[in-house]
Amino acid sequence: MIDKIKEYLLPFLISITPIVAVFASAKFLSLFLFCIGFIYLFEKNKVNALKGYKMFFKPYLVFVIFCIVSTIISKDIHVSIKTLERYISLIVVPIIIFSTNFSEKRYRFLLKSFVLSLLIISIFSVFKLIWFVNVYSDWIEVMRGVNENDTYVQFKYPHLMWDVHPSYWSYLMLVAVIILFSNKYFNSIFKKQTVIVLLILFIVNLFYLAARLPLLIFIVISIVYLFNYYKSYKIITGVLFLFFLFIITAYYNFPFLEYKIKLVLTDDRFFLWNMVYDNIKPNHLFFGEGLGLSGDFIANILKSSEDTRIDYTGVEIHNQYLTMLLETGIVGVIVLLYLYVKPVIILMFRKKSYSLPLLAIVLLTLFASTLEPFFTVIKGIIIFTIFSSLFSMFHEKYKT
Repeated sequence: MIDKIKEYLLPFLISITPIVAVFASAKFLSLFLFCIGFIYLFEKNKVNALKGYKMFFKPYLVFVIFCIVSTIISKDIHVSIKTLERYISLIVVPIIIFSTNFSEKRYRFLLKSFVLSLLIISIFSVFKLIWFVNVYSDWIEVMRGVNENDTYVQFKYPHLMWDVHPSYWSYLMLVAVIILFSNKYFNSIFKKQTVIVLLILFIVNLFYLAARLPLLIFIVISIVYLFNYYKSYKIITGVLFLFFLFIITAYYNFPFLEYKIKLVLTDDRFFLWNMVYDNIKPNHLFFGEGLGLSGDFIANILKSSEDTRIDYTGVEIHNQYLTMLLETGIVGVIVLLYLYVKPVIILMFRKKSYSLPLLAIVLLTLFASTLEPFFTVIKGIIIFTIFSSLFSMFHEKYKT
């Protein structure tokens, strides 16, 4: 029993780290990562294991070195250091994963633990929602009258789960969907019937959360997997028909989803994009304001122009590429893209093949970075780092 705990404790803790990052505070996550680091010390042959994955570790190292240099030359080094702290996990997490001796058994256990842990969270959230509807039915009726629609319960759903960000909860479910889509690739972690049931549960939950960008990413990734697995145009057409029929059904049955999609054209969160580009353009897109300084820079401009939109939209750019462009110039954007896509390129050159789950994680990150500060917040950093490392390692080790 003790030997089993020793064997599977580290994989289990790694599996729930993305969930902890999304649902818990940054302080708790730091403590959690410290515990993982302590348990990791008892792993054997760490140095030899890491040597086999040096080329996969390089992109993370290059990005962190670039951020260190950007911090050193920053206009406000104290603010930049706080931003740099979030990128420490880009070094720590890959080292732990690449230097741990993951047998296929431990690896499959890790992925299964992640999916089932996320399922438990989803089931708990449903019971929490049922409790809320029963206890606060009078208040729900009041809000229905105030809003003149039925969006309140669906809007309240993620807030019942410790005010979790619906987009990042959705990204976790997208990763679970990717793992389930890749069940055969991972040598059948779950039985076929179990995969179908889990997919239905996660996809319904994904649509109920109504985070627009994750839903778009889900559609793109689903189509990629569909065309990869099936060659018959009749099957592809039939699946696509059912797929879009489900989307239309969800649209008209989830009022908050319909409400949010209708708001796309009037969304005021992206008014900063032109401002960012106009202010970086005089520097020939090369020089930035400094790592982590985009918020202060934009706040000063908005205050001087007395733009009232700062009161309800804040100073978040909602675009990782523009954030990097403003803070570190075009070189920062290039280094960021290098980090995102390099693992896929490495496998294509080494194995003359590609890892579909790794490609899906890269697509998720590339798309998420267009409308989210995905690689500015620790949630996005942890999601990308853990699963890009794990999927790179699996393909390198177990796929010829």
